[in-house]
Amino acid sequence: MKLLNKFLRNPPENLLNIKWLGWTGKFMERLDTLNNDNLPDWIVRKYKSNHDGTWPYQGPGIVFIKGNKIVVLSKDEDLDFEFPILHTRKEYRDHYQLPENIKYPFWFEITFPYRDQEIVSSLQILVNNKGEDKLRKEGIPSIFPAVIHHEDEYSEWYYFTGDFADNPVNIWSSYFAGTDAATFLFHAGKYEDRRVFFWEYYNPLIKNILENIYDSIE
Repeated sequence: MKLLNKFLRNPPENLLNIKWLGWTGKFMERLDTLNNDNLPDWIVRKYKSNHDGTWPYQGPGIVFIKGNKIVVLSKDEDLDFEFPILHTRKEYRDHYQLPENIKYPFWFEITFPYRDQEIVSSLQILVNNKGEDKLRKEGIPSIFPAVIHHEDEYSEWYYFTGDFADNPVNIWSSYFAGTDAATFLFHAGKYEDRRVFFWEYYNPLIKNILENIYDSIE
């Protein structure tokens, strides 16, 4: 009965054999509460409640959340590079036609596989010594899976630990050959525009996953 209750409490973790650490996070272009409408008020309130009512941040940074805990890494004090980087090893770059590195400024969660799963891409937080100490104190890794792949004789699945699919891309554009390169070039350099991430990473990943499945069926 105890094992059944454990499975019912955490069905995705038990079914997929993954462990969610409870932390979510996101890059913030500005941590200044007066100049960033995208910085949720509840994050600032929770941080202030645990830090004597102070919020000493203004520039870019990365925010981690777990329950009432808030950890903030600022570009000026804690980071060697302000953005989380989505990194893909060579064998998976070749297989899925993905870039080696791409900026990832959206929501993510920290999840690890237990066993028998491939890590297609990882998220990397490029911290300095001070930032590393902050993460270590809370048990937050600076490198963790972004795309997990599992395949055995019974099933095959992919688990995305980031907010990958939320993209403002017109559905019609995905049907036309040649739009990939043209659309990406139009939006290149706009890190905050989800369409850059869609065309350079998410689109080729999903396209190759579906093509591989189709080939295996054939």
